[in-house]
Amino acid sequence: MTERSKNLVLLLATVGLTLLFCETALRVWHGAFPFDFGHRRVPTAMASGHVRTFRYDSNLGWALRVPLDTPRFHTLEPGIRRNSAAQTGLRVGHILAVGSSFTLGNEVADEESWPAQVEALIGEPVDNAAVAGYALDQIVLRAEQLLPAARSRVLLVGLLDTTVEWSGLSINGQPKPFFTVDNGDLALHNSPVPTLDQAVPLEWIRRAFRHSLLVDRMLERIDPGGRNGRRWRAGNDPVDVGCRLLARLRRETDLLKIRTVLVSEARATDVMAGDSRPPHLAGVEACARAMGLPIVDTFGAFRAQYKSDPALLRSYYVARRDGALNHFSAIGNRRVAEIVAAALSAER
Repeated sequence: MTERSKNLVLLLATVGLTLLFCETALRVWHGAFPFDFGHRRVPTAMASGHVRTFRYDSNLGWALRVPLDTPRFHTLEPGIRRNSAAQTGLRVGHILAVGSSFTLGNEVADEESWPAQVEALIGEPVDNAAVAGYALDQIVLRAEQLLPAARSRVLLVGLLDTTVEWSGLSINGQPKPFFTVDNGDLALHNSPVPTLDQAVPLEWIRRAFRHSLLVDRMLERIDPGGRNGRRWRAGNDPVDVGCRLLARLRRETDLLKIRTVLVSEARATDVMAGDSRPPHLAGVEACARAMGLPIVDTFGAFRAQYKSDPALLRSYYVARRDGALNHFSAIGNRRVAEIVAAALSAER
């Protein structure tokens, strides 16, 4: 081996050992096991939940795969969740539910989601077209996509504080469509929606070194705005955009003679925080009331339950291993379904 080759090998070995030392030291500093080479990234919407649940969608960013057939989760065309084994597809002329993971029923079986339980309570089909990770802009686009074929009598729109907040993102783990307001009108961007590799120049580095905490932190330093495959802000006002989207949806559903009802879903952290609704949810609810959209208030009901019986309120959610409360449990979905069913029955 020549002297030059020896120096090159020595340089590469020094760089490699230095990086290994930095990686190990950073893991110890953050309380991680030095030899834990699990994926360092927070799971994205398309990677979380059920395995292989999502597919790329050029209009909405991602959508449910069809068919999916697992013991607790099944999908049907056109990308909706099955409520029972008897359901074979979209049922025209009834009730359509759109929303995010709380409406979809993450972490419970098909028949335990609140749309499925509303169907059982009122005896009328309620098709579940929600998709986990969706922002309000995607939810509205999803409704507009399905309503001409569904010809629904009622449209239920599941609404969380985070679904409004996420309307301020162009990337939420994966690229998504988003809106800005130009000259008083909504302007759609990311249409068609780019893939993550197209939207994020550093994505190939993230993927190639996905097990490295050191690379993860370096990318955060290089791109503190979160553009390296996590969250990329769109520079809009998500409450303003959400209000305008609901007004647009209201105009379209009025033309189709469809009654639109908002269902304010409540995260455990928001319910336990106090009587005030979280700001993004409160802002959109205020403009919805101003335009005459009815709101089914599960937040208020859950808050009252928390005040009277905190333990029962905790049973409304699925507890993670660290004790944090996540999505609605079967019991929580049942309580939401009871509130929604009562509101729908009162309108008949």
